[in-house]
Amino acid sequence: MVELSKKQLLGIVSLAMILTGVVGISIPEDTYYCPSRDMVLECTKLSSTGKSCYIGITYKICREGWEPIENYLESNGEYVEVLANNKQWKCLVDSGEVNSYSKCISGSYEGYLGELI
Repeated sequence: MVELSKKQLLGIVSLAMILTGVVGISIPEDTYYCPSRDMVLECTKLSSTGKSCYIGITYKICREGWEPIENYLESNGEYVEVLANNKQWKCLVDSGEVNSYSKCISGSYEGYLGELI
């Protein structure tokens, strides 16, 4: 399961709002995703190989390399696509916003954004 801090969740929700055109702020460049571990982290620095995400004095390793989170978020204005728990989810945009209570659907599965990340 993806492990997120409040700051990371705020970053992802902000990114979703940016992609839907609700808010115009810059995309957090220091938020990365590791597909094999299904983990999102805010890295203070990446190693030269891109496989180590440094968080303060500690780090997490991703075998295939950490990728920018924006590579995994898409929006068409009605929903935001999120890759979580090895599934592609469509999270519904309500009044131009997504938050931890936004309903998400993946095939026959349903959940809330806050449960997925």
